[in-house]
Amino acid sequence: MHRVSSSLALACTLIALILSLALAAPVSKFPVYPFTRELNLANSPVPGTDVYILKNFLTRSQVAPYHGAIDNNWTKDAATALAAFQKSVKASRADGVFDAESAELVLKYLSEDHYVDHGIRAADLGAKYKIFIPVHRNRSIETIGSLYDANNTLLFQFPVRAHGHTNFGPEPWPSYSNSYGLNEFSSNGNTPTGLAWVDLNTPEPDPKLYGPFNVNRVVSGITGNAYFLLPNVRNGILLHTGQWPNWTPRDPMPDSSGCLHAHPDDIKRISDILVNKLGIVAHENPLGKLPYPFQPQGIISIQLVDE
Repeated sequence: MHRVSSSLALACTLIALILSLALAAPVSKFPVYPFTRELNLANSPVPGTDVYILKNFLTRSQVAPYHGAIDNNWTKDAATALAAFQKSVKASRADGVFDAESAELVLKYLSEDHYVDHGIRAADLGAKYKIFIPVHRNRSIETIGSLYDANNTLLFQFPVRAHGHTNFGPEPWPSYSNSYGLNEFSSNGNTPTGLAWVDLNTPEPDPKLYGPFNVNRVVSGITGNAYFLLPNVRNGILLHTGQWPNWTPRDPMPDSSGCLHAHPDDIKRISDILVNKLGIVAHENPLGKLPYPFQPQGIISIQLVDE
């Protein structure tokens, strides 16, 4: 009888152990886009854009913000700032080694820029027009963009969609995913928030993908996430349209690879207002060439509205 009880107790213990392992939180693994690797000073990590993004995040830490050089090199000062952050959020490790769990935590706590458009005028920065785009965390939700003159006189409003890709693999075109999409720090991810310079360019060479009209090119960031992402990490973000098969203005617009999509008639009207009413020049499209060869004529303000 004693032997049976011992066997039963052992079996129960084994079952409990198996259940506890099954119910345990899954181990975080890379990739956690835009992060795809561990950063450990002991391994002398190769410089990379992921380090640049992480350092910018760590400047926002409330406990021991990073104050060193913002570049692509993983350094002792950055690891020290990361260790303090890890400790503050009770991460599994607090040794300054950047693992997948740490990547998830910095995205959770440090990726929001909390940018708010307080009515800044284009004229305040010496620009001639302003575009305001409210966005949701789920960029597949369309919003209403606004075009203003230099003094914030409303000129036009239009539906807009800021959704990027849903993954890094090939996607059908056009894609109408309603997922949250890749975050704004990822290649072809959602449109970044913040204030940036924008300029009117002549049409892109592929009217099927970009429409036949002048486009507005987001040139470089001024504040918010746009400040460090554009054009250092993200480049080629446009306000444009496309020739979407079987689409009508009643239908939702497709994903835009991180650009800003608007209806064809609205993109044409925006261009007409800028050129004919405000005297904006449509600069010859540089097709993503850096550095941008012209003085930007406008500003674009992209604000998250469901913080």
